Amino acid sequence: MQALVLGKFMPLHTGHQALIAFALSQATQLTILLCVEENEPISGDDRERWLRAAYADDPRVTIQRFDFADEDLPATSVSSRDVSELWTARLKELAPETELIIGSEAYVQYVAESWGIGYRIFDVDRAAVPVSATMIRAEPYLYRRFLVPAARPDFVQRVVLHGTESTGKSTLAAHLALRYGTVFVPETAREIVEHTDTVVFEDLLRIADRQAEAIQEAIPQADGVLFIDTDVYTTLAYARYLFGRELLLRPAWLAAAENHLCLFTQPDAPYMQDGTRLEPPERADLAAAHWKARQESGVETLLVKGDNWSERTRLAERLLKDWGLAI
Repeated sequence: MQALVLGKFMPLHTGHQALIAFALSQATQLTILLCVEENEPISGDDRERWLRAAYADDPRVTIQRFDFADEDLPATSVSSRDVSELWTARLKELAPETELIIGSEAYVQYVAESWGIGYRIFDVDRAAVPVSATMIRAEPYLYRRFLVPAARPDFVQRVVLHGTESTGKSTLAAHLALRYGTVFVPETAREIVEHTDTVVFEDLLRIADRQAEAIQEAIPQADGVLFIDTDVYTTLAYARYLFGRELLLRPAWLAAAENHLCLFTQPDAPYMQDGTRLEPPERADLAAAHWKARQESGVETLLVKGDNWSERTRLAERLLKDWGLAI
């Protein structure tokens, strides 16, 4: 028997997988129709990628994409017989071999009656998997366990730490990663240069490349949140401060810097010279360059400040909790 399941899968989660598993228990072949409108909060390309990855090894499943406009076909979430009749006419064209339509809403029955085929309704109250795509989009960290593996990297909340030298970024990144049971990306600059005074401009290009690579490598390993010790906007600040030059931001660097939040570490912490840093007067000037670069990033930025290291750490934890990363 040929069955049909349709939806937006925005994002694809375990509730959708339960529906699809139920559909496969009722039919020998299944078409999953991905319905895509313009200007939705998640691109159709991403959703198609997740579906194809999730069912690539199942020969019973066919993924089919349908791009449409609301003026042609209403996309109301409220089941309606009139709307269902409009959709039925199009579904007959898209999946003419369908014998059974399966879903979790009343429209399934309406479409089946209009089409003259069978139907099954599954878990209307979401008792099997108590989540919705809307809930996940609103609080991706809280509901991350419901995301299918293919979609999880796209919903990792990326928190970058930015600030001038000797403001605790590295220590804080490691602490937060441990606190949240996830991974962090250490600053890669020290892999390339030993002291700020010895940097040449070409070093900054190498640093930006390596930092972007390290970030992209870490995303699939993160459990819901990734802490990042500096990104390309840090490198941009050094380019301006040390060399009076602009850094042409490459697409790969910008992609790696598409963070959700920045914790900006203020320079009011006790200064610690580890032999690699600028002296205090220069450090203060560099702080201004960092702040300017960070403002240009467009990423929401919260301030970590105070002259006590323990209090700064507790403040960072409170800021993350209030922002939506409650453990």
